[in-house]
Amino acid sequence: LDGYVHIWLFNGVEVVDNAYFFKGEHYYQYDSDTDRVVEGWPRLIREDFGPKPGETEGIPDNIDSVFFDTRDK
Repeated sequence: LDGYVHIWLFNGVEVVDNAYFFKGEHYYQYDSDTDRVVEGWPRLIREDFGPKPGETEGIPDNIDSVFFDTRDK
């Protein structure tokens, strides 16, 4: 396991409560109610966390830790 992030926020409509595990070039959404990986996962980090508009680099595949900051969505 390379990283874990728990995203808990209110998006104006509903509470978002998601957990993600990162390993190698993949990441997994975890469902704590069923104690399983969500169907359709894992996914590639580089495909979902590519560069922001106007930038050339996204997050790397070889991460060691994860941090989520709602100020920079």
